[in-house]
Amino acid sequence: TGNDMPGPHEPSRTRASAQQWKNAIQAQKNVVTSLQKQIDELNSSIHYVEANRYRGGVQHNERQAEKQAQAQRMEMQLQEQKRSLEQMQEGARRDGYGSAIYDP
Repeated sequence: TGNDMPGPHEPSRTRASAQQWKNAIQAQKNVVTSLQKQIDELNSSIHYVEANRYRGGVQHNERQAEKQAQAQRMEMQLQEQKRSLEQMQEGARRDGYGSAIYDP
């Protein structure tokens, strides 16, 4: 229909205040930033060696592979958190708030 009014079978939606949206969006941005920093730090700590040239090289490389798998899992979490942020921002826009609210 082109408007954001609930239809006959949709529950009515309570409009959040500007401050509620801003606080929620900023908190979600902080989650995204923190997770990205953790991923970056983990990725920068991954260093493989030539296993046959170093004592314990095989075990070292196994730990590096575990860290790499953990970073990949965290990356999937990051994508989910980014989607949540986008949904929050879209919700604030739907409620009629400008970029000062949805992109603090």
